[in-house]
Amino acid sequence: MKKKSLFMALAAMFVLAFASCNNEPEITGPGIDDGDDKPQPTEGIFSWEFSTSFGEFTTQDVLGDESWMIDFKTAKMTGYVDDTNKANEDWLISPAITLENVTAAKLKMVYIARYFDNLASDITVQVSENYTEGAPSTAQWTEVKPASALVEGSDWSTFATTEYSLTPYVGKTIRFAIKYVSTDTKAGTIEVKSVAVEEGEASGSGDVEEPEIPTEVTGKGTKAEPYTANDVIVLNSTVIGPFFVKGYIVGQINGKSMNESSVETAAPFTPSEGKTYNTNILIASNPDETNMDLMVPVQLPSGDLRTALNLPENEGMLKKEVLLYGNLEKYFGAPGVKSPTYAVVDGVEYGLNPDEPIVEPEATPATIAEFIAAPESEEVYYELTGTISAGEGSINTMYGNFDLVDETGSVYVYGLTATYIPAGGQNDKSYASLGLNEGDNITIRGYRGSYNGKVEVMGAYFVKKN
Repeated sequence: MKKKSLFMALAAMFVLAFASCNNEPEITGPGIDDGDDKPQPTEGIFSWEFSTSFGEFTTQDVLGDESWMIDFKTAKMTGYVDDTNKANEDWLISPAITLENVTAAKLKMVYIARYFDNLASDITVQVSENYTEGAPSTAQWTEVKPASALVEGSDWSTFATTEYSLTPYVGKTIRFAIKYVSTDTKAGTIEVKSVAVEEGEASGSGDVEEPEIPTEVTGKGTKAEPYTANDVIVLNSTVIGPFFVKGYIVGQINGKSMNESSVETAAPFTPSEGKTYNTNILIASNPDETNMDLMVPVQLPSGDLRTALNLPENEGMLKKEVLLYGNLEKYFGAPGVKSPTYAVVDGVEYGLNPDEPIVEPEATPATIAEFIAAPESEEVYYELTGTISAGEGSINTMYGNFDLVDETGSVYVYGLTATYIPAGGQNDKSYASLGLNEGDNITIRGYRGSYNGKVEVMGAYFVKKN
């Protein structure tokens, strides 16, 4: 999730101030004082913890502007910067290591890796017998497969361990490298806590198991048997709905994309003042979920649901179970719930209960001039007849926005739908299904509202074409 650290800021300043033109770190090593008052000696054949420096490791940037860095007491590499995926190829290369007086050897790597497109190909370990310095392309490298597959982390505090066999190189002097690859569509992040070359064969069992990603749907999308948050992930927007969905509120996204730096799972949450980060929540099937891959983003349209559920203003909603009624659509690039119209928390209902019958309100016939002169109210509906006009702008054919003109005046219609939608509901984008064009004479119903001092027909729905 979102990680805040003064150390990160200081480390970034250090790199900017002292990095060389090719972004290579200062070369230090085992037994050398790295400014921490205590030398970091090699244990066994070779070992290094990236708590304060790269030691004798060097970095090579083959592609992209990003580089390996020391951050959060790890060797960190990411191509995700400023909410943007960036293509990179970056190598973290060990010093020369001689594998002598042993019959078997292995490399042990302690790490956290998250948000990769294909972890098996985006993070690889390469071994060379003839590399000395400079670009990796100056030497021959062979990829070494892990004894147990690399695993995606579920948080930024639980490290996994993976081992690689180096037995084929016994009796030889080698260098190994951790090669990172990202693209402009997906860039993961890896933090390597330590590496060690030890005697013995690599083990096929890591310290952390693969996270259990749901594969089966357990609900039916009804109020009695709603889909779970895990079901929404499995369905992956293959059905739209609307459906009933249940889950626990576990956080929110405070940016334009869903990633480890934008997901907030603990108070204080980003305030809504001057921002729009109160427009969503995250739900999960587990109230204590920390794995972002098991979280479902939920859109909070303006109105009752946003007022009641947004976390900056309602911290008490965190870890509450919520029942929602909305569409299963992609949101922030992930399986999500969009345009919900109804929610229930602790037995309290918000929005429009879909089980209650919709009764159209009575409407009073009026001219446009009479409509404009009427008081503003969501409770009083009027029936207006006029001609569709683009006015001084254009007709929005998705949401049904246009000017309606009769012999008494002109008024802006803000969203005409094919059928009546009660106040608080969302525009269903049904205008296009009506087949209307500029110049058509129609009858509609709606209530008098305003926006920025301009009178508008709101909650408008189609009655007939004249």
